Amino acid sequence: MEKAGRKTLLLGANLGEILALGFLVASMVLTKQGYTWTQYSSVACIYLFMACFGIGPSPAPWILPTELFGPDANASAMTWTAVTA
Repeated sequence: MEKAGRKTLLLGANLGEILALGFLVASMVLTKQGYTWTQYSSVACIYLFMACFGIGPSPAPWILPTELFGPDANASAMTWTAVTA
């Protein structure tokens, strides 16, 4: 994360999510037209979306409290994150 940078990982992961959802829509349209092989590509698109979400926005609730609050309030902020996330 420190090598690539947070902004690069978030933007790349969000781009991957957009592409995965776009391919998912295209594959669902092709499935309705009778192409049976696109059912497998739909599953692959969902896995790609999940992988990109795990790389990008998924860990954001765990990173933000440590950067927004000072060292004296970190424990309380992480407690509230664990309760609400």
